[in-house]
Amino acid sequence: MFKYERYPNILRLLRYFQDDIYFVLILEYAAKEELYKQLVKLGRLKEKKASRYIAQTTSALSYIHQKHVIYQDIKPENLLIDLNDEIKIADFGWSVYTIQRCKTFCGTLDYFLPEIVEGKEYDKKIDLWSLGVLCYKLLTSTALFEETGHTVTYK
Repeated sequence: MFKYERYPNILRLLRYFQDDIYFVLILEYAAKEELYKQLVKLGRLKEKKASRYIAQTTSALSYIHQKHVIYQDIKPENLLIDLNDEIKIADFGWSVYTIQRCKTFCGTLDYFLPEIVEGKEYDKKIDLWSLGVLCYKLLTSTALFEETGHTVTYK
């Protein structure tokens, strides 16, 4: 087993194992729900709660950026909430470890950095853009670039 560092706002990998068919991850339990589900129930969040969640997410992003990891998929569905009402970043499926710039077409359309749509290179600032879009969503309950179809959203 690897030794994993703990960071309060990142969902911990506790153990893993595999057999001939499956690779199983045992993760920390975030007992409440996805931030997305809170938005569905409540609509927009109150400023105090939204700012707290944004601060926690920012702290976690700062930590992973120091480790040369770019997350690339900040959105309410990937932010879990534990019993202490703390954000836990989960689902590192689109993340990359790099000290260079990226040119990958990945993530979630509503949170895309303009450089992704334009096919240009980008760096860790992709996460800061997505964080800003998330902040807007938490405070207004609407997507920043909400349009009727993918093509219009890209434009």
